[in-house]
Amino acid sequence: MTNIPYPETEGLDPRVQNMINVSPKINIIKVMAHAPGNMESVLRLSDSVLNRGTLDPVTRQVALIRMCTVVGSKYERILLESVSRGVGLTEELILSARQGSSCETLSEHHRMAARMGEELAAGPRPSPETFEYFRQRLPLRELVELVQAIGFYLMQTRLIETFDISPEDPPVDLSSRPDPNNEALKAWREGRG
Repeated sequence: MTNIPYPETEGLDPRVQNMINVSPKINIIKVMAHAPGNMESVLRLSDSVLNRGTLDPVTRQVALIRMCTVVGSKYERILLESVSRGVGLTEELILSARQGSSCETLSEHHRMAARMGEELAAGPRPSPETFEYFRQRLPLRELVELVQAIGFYLMQTRLIETFDISPEDPPVDLSSRPDPNNEALKAWREGRG
């Protein structure tokens, strides 16, 4: 249970109410409704990180799962593991990502993705070796997307842990990708909702 109450949905700004309506029914979004001025930008960045980048989603999710494990954010890890199933991670890969860069069942690329998650969870920048590994293998756009994804979800873990946000019961399935033809989602993405 959170250490602050969820806001009452009655009386919320219609734009905030619409954001809640088109978003997954997860507790972090309820808490974000306390800061409606930030909520839209945070949700748009989350949508962009998960659905609009060119970075391989498996690489991204391995890094994110490891980062959540390192910082101890069970709630965010559970949510991101659900997303991971929808982009092709097996249960074995999810468990290996939790173990991190020392896990021998991970490929070299996934070990380095886990290492990027570990290093950015522990400090403001990756080691030169980790940076150079990705600098040599990813287009700059994807390297930036990887660092932004880790940074964004690191920020979310701070919100989750500060306000003691509990996992949903029953768990919410985030494994399906948003339907790009959903009119409400299209309107929101275009700033009409």
